[in-house]
Amino acid sequence: MNLNTFRKSVGTPLSVLGVIYLHIGVLIVPLSASGTCTMGDIDGWLASLVFWSPLSFVALAISFMALPSKKLVRWFTILLVPLILWAYIVAFNYLVPVTFQGAHLCSVASGWGFSEYPVEWWFRLWAPVQMVFLMLCTLLIFKLWSPAATDNNSLNRTP
Repeated sequence: MNLNTFRKSVGTPLSVLGVIYLHIGVLIVPLSASGTCTMGDIDGWLASLVFWSPLSFVALAISFMALPSKKLVRWFTILLVPLILWAYIVAFNYLVPVTFQGAHLCSVASGWGFSEYPVEWWFRLWAPVQMVFLMLCTLLIFKLWSPAATDNNSLNRTP
């Protein structure tokens, strides 16, 4: 099986599934921050960091397989753009207070209190990990929608 046959038979369907999963992975970012914080409950953030983030990075790697056959796969990213913008806003709201100032996740989510609750070591990782994931998703979308150098026949001619 040569590389082109592999891309058509396995690579494109896998990358479509990866891009579809990216919708879920990106949606998890704002949804994890929408918890109630009852008694300082941080399970949503912890689940998004420990469980969803690794799965989302795997889906992102699979989605990058779509770059050679990007014409079909790029249409699946249209709904991903507003989700990424929403997730950027949510993650950025946590970046400065939690990562740099050491605030509790629930104090940022609710806007008050939770100073008596302990700040876990992984709180500072949540927003940067989500931002890196969102930046890579943005890069994937730009690469899928931009004309590649290999699509330009003038660049492929030998003198």
